[in-house]
Amino acid sequence: PFDAYEDIFGSRKYQNTESQNLVCVIFLILIISVEYAYEKRCHMIAFLNTSKERSRVKAVKLLKILMISFLIWGLSVFIDIFNICQLYKLEQLSAPIQSLQIFYDLPFNISIAGYMVIGQAFRLVLLLIISIGIYGITKILDYKGCLVIMVLVMPYLLFKLGINSMKYLSVEILMDFGRIIGKY
Repeated sequence: PFDAYEDIFGSRKYQNTESQNLVCVIFLILIISVEYAYEKRCHMIAFLNTSKERSRVKAVKLLKILMISFLIWGLSVFIDIFNICQLYKLEQLSAPIQSLQIFYDLPFNISIAGYMVIGQAFRLVLLLIISIGIYGITKILDYKGCLVIMVLVMPYLLFKLGINSMKYLSVEILMDFGRIIGKY
């Protein structure tokens, strides 16, 4: 059924993916910036930076940020898998991606499931990079977490309001693997 393909690969997928990516980025911003703003407010930064274990503390913070990102990504993947399982049987996903009309000329041979795994891995890598960026911005800017939101979320919101050139600055659209590799 063509409508089902639109849900997992077509224009409706773009809307679903953009919405999921927006929610993921907002959660990352809220969780990471609020936690580290609290450390600044309590003047823990100076204490943590002078500690003998400061490199260990920084490594633990980085690991925590990456784990938060991984959990948020995992939740969005679970939602995707749940939605896909509502439309397809899992054995249908082992067919070659070229069996779908929109992928007939894809230059590499891969299954539908393999293509989806690559797309999700791409999203994970970008979420991890974005989360480290949020931490860096939060560390630099004193109590200015809302600037992080504007930098990462505003281009997408402006694009949705009709300013089409903002789609090139939107991380939510950039996280869509199908759009990155071409017409897919």
